[in-house]
Amino acid sequence: LGAVLFGFAIMSFVAAHWTGMSKLARLALLLATLWGCYGGAAVLFQRQLNAFAHAAVLAGIAVFGASITLIAQMYHMEGHPADAVLLWALGALLAAVLTGSTPALAATFVLLGVWGTWERLDSESAHFMFLLPWGGAALTAAWLGWRPGFHLAALSLLLWIVPLGFLIWGYHA
Repeated sequence: LGAVLFGFAIMSFVAAHWTGMSKLARLALLLATLWGCYGGAAVLFQRQLNAFAHAAVLAGIAVFGASITLIAQMYHMEGHPADAVLLWALGALLAAVLTGSTPALAATFVLLGVWGTWERLDSESAHFMFLLPWGGAALTAAWLGWRPGFHLAALSLLLWIVPLGFLIWGYHA
């Protein structure tokens, strides 16, 4: 919980002081914070402080998501906002694979659920592309042997399948 709140604090701090900093200072702050979180996680893993290390990885994931949105805002990038959530989820999945962090994998499933729902609401279609990153996350849960990860995989798949039935039924009604 502390790591998640830290991530929101980073987002709030940067957003509040965003106009007072140069673009280089903004990028330096975001990158330094991101690598500080992941570097801190590496040190904590080496010292066998796994709970704190996983929290640092989760904080890094939050900073990564903030960096995506803030850099897109800074350079006036346009596109489909759900794609930013997909990129964030893929970054969380990469962090889970590289560190073996189960909290990072849990964040991946949450972000994939947000992305899949957003895509479904925007397109009003089945959105089968959800299954590709979901499969990667489910395979990561199997690789880690993390039983709650199987539950998260099943829950996120259920949240994808149930609206699919209503979508198909709605087209035939």
